[in-house]
Amino acid sequence: MRMSKRISAAVIAVVAAASLCMPSAGAFADPGPMPTGPFKLVVHKHGYDPSQVTPDPNKMSTGEVISGTEVIGTTGATGATTNVELKDLTALANIEFNITERKIWAVNPATGQTELQDDPTWNTVSVSTNASGEAEFTGLPEGYYLVTETASPATTSPAADFWVQLPMAKQDNSAWLSEVHVYAKNQTDAPEIEKFVTQRNQYDDCVTNGRDVTWIIDTTIPRDIANSTKYDITDGSMPQIVHFVPGRNTVKVSYIDSATGNQVDLVGTPGVNGTPGVNDEYYVLHHTMTTQFPWDDSITVKLTAKGMAKIAAALSSAPGASLPNLTTTITTKVDVPQSQLDVGPTGGFGVVGTNYDNHAILEFTNSANVNYRVDATPVWIEMGGFIIKKTDVQGNLLDGAEFLLYETEQDALARQNHVQDENGNPLVGRSTIPGYIDFYGIADRDVTTGQPGRDYWLVETKAPAGYNLLPKPIKIHIVMNDVLKDPATHIALNPKEIVNEKITLPITGGQGTLVFLAVGGGLLAAGLVALALMRRRAKKLEGTEAFEG
Repeated sequence: MRMSKRISAAVIAVVAAASLCMPSAGAFADPGPMPTGPFKLVVHKHGYDPSQVTPDPNKMSTGEVISGTEVIGTTGATGATTNVELKDLTALANIEFNITERKIWAVNPATGQTELQDDPTWNTVSVSTNASGEAEFTGLPEGYYLVTETASPATTSPAADFWVQLPMAKQDNSAWLSEVHVYAKNQTDAPEIEKFVTQRNQYDDCVTNGRDVTWIIDTTIPRDIANSTKYDITDGSMPQIVHFVPGRNTVKVSYIDSATGNQVDLVGTPGVNGTPGVNDEYYVLHHTMTTQFPWDDSITVKLTAKGMAKIAAALSSAPGASLPNLTTTITTKVDVPQSQLDVGPTGGFGVVGTNYDNHAILEFTNSANVNYRVDATPVWIEMGGFIIKKTDVQGNLLDGAEFLLYETEQDALARQNHVQDENGNPLVGRSTIPGYIDFYGIADRDVTTGQPGRDYWLVETKAPAGYNLLPKPIKIHIVMNDVLKDPATHIALNPKEIVNEKITLPITGGQGTLVFLAVGGGLLAAGLVALALMRRRAKKLEGTEAFEG
């Protein structure tokens, strides 16, 4: 899994088979005659969280009991470490160990030499660790014994097989040990966690205010999940720019059944502010929320015993088979008031342009009562924006323009699906300085395509007084630095300049209209005079004809 902080609890590795300290070849002490037995072998199993404990690699077993106050490692950051003692670790109960072979010194009839040979009469003996993490083999005769560990759901893999000699000389050769103690080495089955944003294998995204963002959390399922007592997944605290809105946002928990390959959705019930839901079945959902910006929500999915049993039934029984993931999918709303979206006081990034980390935690207690806390590598989201500089053709700043923003040219031409603010209203931009309009709270890149910027289309819905409305959508390309302002003047450093032209049509009642009216009136008067003269002439002609007749 990618870069997740894998915290696998391991059993204290103070001894493996080869790390039993045998007497030094240069020792001069004589332990004396070998005792006749019977002898005792005690195998110890203790667990620890390697994210908290760094074991001492030089710590070796001598076959003797290690005191509870024995320092076996350290905890804390470099330069500020404290010692960890054996008593600080967790004893692992119900882990089975076996003595499967015994070798003894005997004369080989073929060579006549005394050699180490298998004991053909030996039968395997099995003992499980008690509540103190100790498996005791008693009544053993002298010999060399092969110890194995039986695979357990509480462990990732059994400890390596090892040989033990009984009795065993003390490290300084001063005496024989009739009771030998071994601290076995192995790892327990710790889960892993990985988090994504928007889609699997994506670790960052640029989001738009007012919309939902999806968080995907994959956690592995330990083989002893059925007998475990805790499996809690917490998402949060969430970034201050998003929060979980009951009734709008959702939580979904699912896994893939290894037998059928089908996705299985678990049913859970809601709980608010740390109070678990009622009538829960497979998990309980805890929601701790704030009531105003900046948000500080967290969501915890707590598997119930019934939920863990259901998941356990889906595990593959094949040895070494990969464990299925439990997938928790959470949606949250990006919800920042427009008044909070401005850049910082020095002109640098404020809410826009700032990365907001999102964390996830898995807390798990296995069947051996070993506790784990696994932190996912944080993913992050951010928002961007741009600033319009509105001018006329001479470069003079113009105020009073309004725009709508669209994500595609088709939507801009059809005047549909405009970008909205956090409340679902049209995002029209804010003007804090005359001539400049801020559009904040939008995605300034497309993570899925890998492109460094993003295209939008502006449609002017109101032009400055006395200026023409832009007839077509304007395409703009924005990048992250488009939100930056000068620290002193707060004027945009990388504005998108949009020019309006002044209206040039004649105005009703102006001088141009009077000229047309005067000319038109003169032509009309001349026409009327000509018509009158024509009528008078016609009447005279009618009178002359009558006299002559």
